[in-house]
Amino acid sequence: MKKTILKQPLFYLSLLLVMAISFNSCNDDDDNTKSFLEKYAGTTWENTDAGMFVRFNSDISILAESWEYKEYYPYRPLKEVAGKDTDMIKPMVCYEYETFEGANIEVIKSSENKLVVKVTWDAGDPEDFETMTFTEINNTISVLIEKEGEDSMSLIFTSSDEDVDELKKCSMVLVK
Repeated sequence: MKKTILKQPLFYLSLLLVMAISFNSCNDDDDNTKSFLEKYAGTTWENTDAGMFVRFNSDISILAESWEYKEYYPYRPLKEVAGKDTDMIKPMVCYEYETFEGANIEVIKSSENKLVVKVTWDAGDPEDFETMTFTEINNTISVLIEKEGEDSMSLIFTSSDEDVDELKKCSMVLVK
């Protein structure tokens, strides 16, 4: 009878030890979860309404690059266009390229499918900042841009296979 009683505590202790090891190995899976930038670094996203592409970067100081579609008409002397159908004059097409270079970026929250950052554009004015929230749901990324005292702006991007490195970048200052 004594041997049976001694075996039971060892059995329960062994069972508890196995459960603890099993629970701990389940928690290790959470450590393998990637951050938003780790997951989406190098991926390209497109907003057709805004004519814009965005590619995320794993380096938080760069965060993302953007290419925005622009059309402009090259300067032509008036005598060249006088009396001609202006529909015949074709616009030049290029993409305005921008990065977050020079901005101070502070990560507020980062998970696998959500990134919230505070972006200060003017180093001399720490009050001049925007909060940007990037959220991925069902293969789309929504970007919410909020700035105190201004209306917020929201953009929706879908996954794109566009080779943005091959887009023609604007090489001149565009007058809007």
